[in-house]
Amino acid sequence: DTVPVEYLRDGEMQTTQMTLTKRSLPELATTPDELAQTVRRTHVEVDLALTELIRGVPEDLLARPPAEGEWSVIEIMSHLLFSERYLYTWMWAMASGDDAVPWNDNNILQRVPLLALYPSAAELLDELRRSLAGLVALAKAIPASVVENKPLFAQMAGVFAGFAGHATLHLEQIRQTLAAVAPANA
Repeated sequence: DTVPVEYLRDGEMQTTQMTLTKRSLPELATTPDELAQTVRRTHVEVDLALTELIRGVPEDLLARPPAEGEWSVIEIMSHLLFSERYLYTWMWAMASGDDAVPWNDNNILQRVPLLALYPSAAELLDELRRSLAGLVALAKAIPASVVENKPLFAQMAGVFAGFAGHATLHLEQIRQTLAAVAPANA
């Protein structure tokens, strides 16, 4: 269907036509073991890409934001780590019957504690890898009562599937950040 859409831009009401399409959904795991394999595969891909991106880059460049108010590479990595740890809480809440765990914003309190614990890119990468082991264990341990609740398990699998897209966006952000902070003669 094509429907009219009204929106406000620069204080003026605009109208356009929007064609509605079916949203394609990824194939979702149907068992905890399949989910664990999916989580592992996604994280291995992210780990390989991230490892390649930061290989040989001096730590001072990894800690340099491209502009005021933007994140450095290590801040982006700490955000990815925070996001993985957030998944622990979200999955726990969902398994307990509450899927309303809010993601408020990306304020500094998300990154500062992790950067104090893991100040270098290598330490963050190691902790991301450890966090992966926890997420794989979490996926395998989802109780049968949750798996039997097919809509709930599908929602959990969908949340995990969404992490791949989230990580891909931040890998691109890291590429752009590295390009912006690279010395001019490099």
